[in-house]
Amino acid sequence: MSKKALLLDVLVIILTNICIIVFGIWISAIPVTKSKTFYLNQFDDNQIVHRRLERWYPNEDPDKILNDIADLTIDYYFGNAEEYQYYIDGEEFFNEHEVRHMKDVKDLYVGGQIIAVICFFILIACIFYLAKHFRRIKRRIVFTTLGFYLAVIIALGGFVLYCYTLYSNGVYDSFFRSLFINFHHIIFPNEDKFLLATSQGPYNGALYTLTTILDLNFFMNAGIIIGIVTGAVILIWFIIIAIFVIKHKHIAKKVDDMHERAKTFEQWMHQA
Repeated sequence: MSKKALLLDVLVIILTNICIIVFGIWISAIPVTKSKTFYLNQFDDNQIVHRRLERWYPNEDPDKILNDIADLTIDYYFGNAEEYQYYIDGEEFFNEHEVRHMKDVKDLYVGGQIIAVICFFILIACIFYLAKHFRRIKRRIVFTTLGFYLAVIIALGGFVLYCYTLYSNGVYDSFFRSLFINFHHIIFPNEDKFLLATSQGPYNGALYTLTTILDLNFFMNAGIIIGIVTGAVILIWFIIIAIFVIKHKHIAKKVDDMHERAKTFEQWMHQA
């Protein structure tokens, strides 16, 4: 086999695994962000927001406000609301910084969906490639996939260790907050957007109302669901690879039989 074919096989296998991860995040993030039940369950567990809403708006029903904000958030993410703003007696509920931050989040969310759709079609193309060249990729798909996820584990482990070190040194008051803020460093490379998203520097306290409602526990629980579903998708992919390796000879025989039948049928058609 040529080095070019070997390199192409490895690149396709790596790209397939990247798309598998993106696909897992996509199919878990969409239901979470679109589930009103998830929002309301998180709001029910957030007793701080209920107490503050009762104090801020003594004549309003906190449950109605949170129900409306759940609807607003879903509508905003999925294109049915132009601006992330809620009004009580004609007054704006969120300040300009919170509105701007949610626009940044929506831009990131929409961009992520576009990338996910592209990755889905790339994944299909990669699977077709792997299926076409399955005879030569038996060992390569195993070792390349294991190597890829080992690299992913090392990278994630390094990130988690870095965040834990900052937490243990007192930079952050909780380990999850350390993860949360440093993760935002990655998704918001623009320093101004990062500082706004994490309420730091000139934006200290700027997202007070927003983060009271969508608190760290909200994002932690969403992250756990997305992580579990993505892990399940990766596990299914490993099971498919294992079946492929175990049944490789049987699959090859079936493919040969199909080709032979197709060839026989073609010859019969020519004779006819």
